Amino acid sequence: MRKLLPALMLAIAILPAQAFGGVLLSEAVHIVGTVSDEEGKPIAGARIDHSGELLHLYQTDADGRFDLLTRAPAVVIRKDGFRGVLARTQQVGEIHVTLQRAVHDRPFPTCSGRGRFGVGPWLETSLWFARLPGVTAGRIVHDVDYAARSYSVASGSTSSVIQHGAGAMWGSLPPDSDVWSSVTYTEDVWIGPEFFILRAGGKFEDSNRWGFIGSWGETASYSNVDEKTAKKLDQFLDTACVQIRHLQR
Repeated sequence: MRKLLPALMLAIAILPAQAFGGVLLSEAVHIVGTVSDEEGKPIAGARIDHSGELLHLYQTDADGRFDLLTRAPAVVIRKDGFRGVLARTQQVGEIHVTLQRAVHDRPFPTCSGRGRFGVGPWLETSLWFARLPGVTAGRIVHDVDYAARSYSVASGSTSSVIQHGAGAMWGSLPPDSDVWSSVTYTEDVWIGPEFFILRAGGKFEDSNRWGFIGSWGETASYSNVDEKTAKKLDQFLDTACVQIRHLQR
């Protein structure tokens, strides 16, 4: 059984109507805060994601407190078993975050049969998508440590693209720039004994949207499309199923 990545939680957060264009703040800000559950008990080990720091893991201590210096305009606070919260770093004073326990009402579908799009069995856990009318899959490109392809989805007289990639060093979270630029933000997660699936999306200040689905070392996403087109792209992402291979050790 593969160890679950911490801090990949179901989250729904509505943000103030202010966008930052995916640009880091001009100066770092010092953020302190506390994280607790609905009963007011401190939550230790909650992770502060999208801080802009690639080499430093920020998380709460035994008292549920965190302290960071960041140029990120927003961070996401996540903890296994809870719904995450997205918080703006421009808030004055100490940030107090309450996480609600996450209860999922349906399992994530596992793949059965053939006739689906994917990037190949590169990982123990992989995402596959149904073949839908109006969706054209590009050829798979790959190197020694990754594989990638695009899916073009017809929308009126134009087409929009979902980028899908996987590999041992591939990321598993939404792009920071999309998260930081969102005026609305949603996130959902499915966690099983051998996999996690993270689904996220948001709307920018100009009402264009982005969408994302990811697993261990695999992501499929689109960005900066109008709402009508986003609905079509989301319909494709909604067909995702997870395939689990048990590799020989």
